Amino acid sequence: MSAWPEIPRVHLTLRCNKHCSYCAVGPVTATFRELTAAEWLDRIQQFPGSWVILSGGEPTLYRDFVRLVQQCPKSCMIYSNFTTPLDPQAFDPRRVRWRATLHTNHPREAEQFCLRVAAFRNGGFDVLTHSAHRLNREVEAVCATYGISLQTVGLQLPPPQIHRPVRCTYGVVLIGPDGRRYHCSSRMSRRDEGAVLPTGAPRTIVCQQAHRCNACDGEHAKRTPIE
Repeated sequence: MSAWPEIPRVHLTLRCNKHCSYCAVGPVTATFRELTAAEWLDRIQQFPGSWVILSGGEPTLYRDFVRLVQQCPKSCMIYSNFTTPLDPQAFDPRRVRWRATLHTNHPREAEQFCLRVAAFRNGGFDVLTHSAHRLNREVEAVCATYGISLQTVGLQLPPPQIHRPVRCTYGVVLIGPDGRRYHCSSRMSRRDEGAVLPTGAPRTIVCQQAHRCNACDGEHAKRTPIE
């Protein structure tokens, strides 16, 4: 358990209904057999701690998303773009928190985002709101109308390429859509078998692919070139 100090980040799917040019995950070149809800419930039960992060892709696109959250044996922090219509009454605000990120500068889409955030907050949910980029004035006005304040997280960039082996320590525990633990985001997006780790494995590996890191890796990876 000492190798798992962070909350496991479960990627229910790498599918997304947005196609942002700045996506930190980058292009997903592999296909996955996504676990069923029953398989996920059993897998999540094995994780240490009392919380799990549900992420993606866009996790609400997962086919049994509502059932999975309702029956999840741990409390959930859900990272979402809030584009999927969901009924707040389907979830328990004592066990579910949301991190909602706005990915648009279109006022009408921003209004839908704000309406959904407001509905969940009115239902007693803790909803953290972010923007992936600077907002234009029209969208700022829409958010102000609904009393929604967004923290701009800024665009993430891939780290510099390193064309030699590195000792890489990853600060996040990543679980892919197939239920397996992957060392890093970029190698998960390629379903790289060489990056699959046992559940309790240390967070440091020797990597030969530091020239292929994505923006998520830039945030979470500490890479030391091997002389």
